[in-house]
Amino acid sequence: MKRCNITAHAIEQFIRRWAPDAKPWQAEKEIESLFSTSKKMGITPLGDTIVASSHRPEVRLVIKDRDVVITVLPPGENMEPNEDEKEEMCAAYERQQRTIRDVIETYEKEVVVLDRSLAHLAEKKKLLDENRSSILNKIRDLRKQLEKWT
Repeated sequence: MKRCNITAHAIEQFIRRWAPDAKPWQAEKEIESLFSTSKKMGITPLGDTIVASSHRPEVRLVIKDRDVVITVLPPGENMEPNEDEKEEMCAAYERQQRTIRDVIETYEKEVVVLDRSLAHLAEKKKLLDENRSSILNKIRDLRKQLEKWT
């Protein structure tokens, strides 16, 4: 089964254009199902792929980067999106890119925090190792002392 990422915009458009009573999670599942059984139908003027499923060929999905559903086209025979749809697709793609950049930035910050924690833990480990060695030396010395007395 083909997997895909679905933008919030695509979910909103699917609900608005094809399933007005659907909940977002239901629309997402339906889009995933349509995507997994889809075939290429054409290309948008922006170079994105238009696909449709044989289960519901009237529902056309616009795909960017092979697996990102960026919008759902409205009913109609015309395979070419109109200017508003082109703008919607561009805006949806830009939002997706911003979201990805934000997630990357968040992860990078988390890595910095983890690196600091690891450095701190390395210092702690060094101190613990020194304490352990010191205690083991004391144990050895005390055992020698015991041996002398016995």
